[in-house]
Amino acid sequence: MGWGTIPDDHPLMAGMCGLQTSHRYGNATMLASDFVLGIGNRWANRHTGSIDVYTKGRKFVHVDIEPTQIGRVFAPDYGIVSDAQAALELFVAVAREWKAAGKLRIAASGSRECRERKRTMLRKTNFENVPMKPQRVYQCMNNAFDDKDTCYVTTIGLSQIAAAQFLHVYKPRNWINCGQAGPLGWTDSGGARRARRRSDAQDRRAVRRLRFPVHDRGARRRRAVQAAVPPHRGQQLVPRA
Repeated sequence: MGWGTIPDDHPLMAGMCGLQTSHRYGNATMLASDFVLGIGNRWANRHTGSIDVYTKGRKFVHVDIEPTQIGRVFAPDYGIVSDAQAALELFVAVAREWKAAGKLRIAASGSRECRERKRTMLRKTNFENVPMKPQRVYQCMNNAFDDKDTCYVTTIGLSQIAAAQFLHVYKPRNWINCGQAGPLGWTDSGGARRARRRSDAQDRRAVRRLRFPVHDRGARRRRAVQAAVPPHRGQQLVPRA
């Protein structure tokens, strides 16, 4: 849900890791890491996969406002019960102090390695198949909405998985998505409403999936949100369980 806080084209954007809504280079960077700082996350099994593989060889610090979430999936090396913003502000303040005192070690080599993975481990999208493969649909969407100000709205399921794998997001709150599984499509009206209320009202485009309930189409029309609806067969994106 924090996608876009760091632009996808930022040199320090390492990518997303996990089993489904992930980038290949994001998973590779995660497995190459020696320290992981989690803020407000759940360490859910669709993110971690095998706990033994995920945790081997690296230290973990977990920050969450809810105490029962810390250690719920696996025990971190250090847990902090805190509001996310308060913790981040303190982390940044201490980092600036350390930098001024010459105590902050900058791992430039790790940043270069991350960028190289990002350059060489992208999933293929330039398929020429007819009918068009889903990967090519998202490639065309990235090319069409290249102004870095498009707000993407999607529901759960295959559309969420595909969008996270292939779309590019560059600004905070430009990725509107339900945080967990629920009745299919029920969150879409709220997402369209959120896009309608964005402060930069000149751009209200919401790129959405094909299959959504009839009542939601009416909601989208009433709120005058311009929507591009990419038709594709989502089952081609994810292998069967």
